[in-house]
Amino acid sequence: MPLRRLSILPVAVATSWLFTVGLPTNASAQITPSADAYTRNANPGTNYGATGLLSVEGCGAATYTHFDLSSIPASVSVTQATLKLYVNAVTTPGAINVRYVNGAWATDTISSILAPAHGALIASNAFLIASDKNQYVLVNVTPAAVAWLNGSEANKGLEPVADGAIKNS
Repeated sequence: MPLRRLSILPVAVATSWLFTVGLPTNASAQITPSADAYTRNANPGTNYGATGLLSVEGCGAATYTHFDLSSIPASVSVTQATLKLYVNAVTTPGAINVRYVNGAWATDTISSILAPAHGALIASNAFLIASDKNQYVLVNVTPAAVAWLNGSEANKGLEPVADGAIKNS
C-alpha cells in the first residue's frame, strides 16, 4: 500500500504511517498500514479511501488506519510501539488523541455514515505547535500493540483524532 498523507486541520500532518514495535533484545519492526482512509461529516456519504490525503479536523473528520501484526508472534513481549507522524503544517496549535477503532471498516467503503464507533482512548494530548512543522512526532501506542498481540483487544485499527480544542477556522 502506498504511503499516505494525514492532514489535521488547522493542524496539518502527513504521515509515513509507520507503526514501530520495540521487541526484546533490541529488535524492532516497522509496519506500514494494511488499510487507511478518512471520513468527513460535511460529506457523510463520501468515501475518501482512494485519496492521497488523510484528514482529521477538530470538527467533523476522522482518520482510520489498520496495521497487520500477523508477522509478529503473539508470544513476543512488546516494549514500545509508536505511531510516527510527519507534520506538514501547524496553523493552530492543538493535540492529537489516538483511539481504538471499535468496529469493522474497509478503505474503499468507509464514510461518516458507515464509520464504526469511536473506541477507547489509547494515547492523548500529542500536542503540536508551529515549530513541529517538517518534523516527525511519535505517539506512544504501546497499550494497543500489547492488547492486539495478547488478544485482549480486537485489532480493528487506530483512529487519530483532533482534540476538541482544535477548531476549524
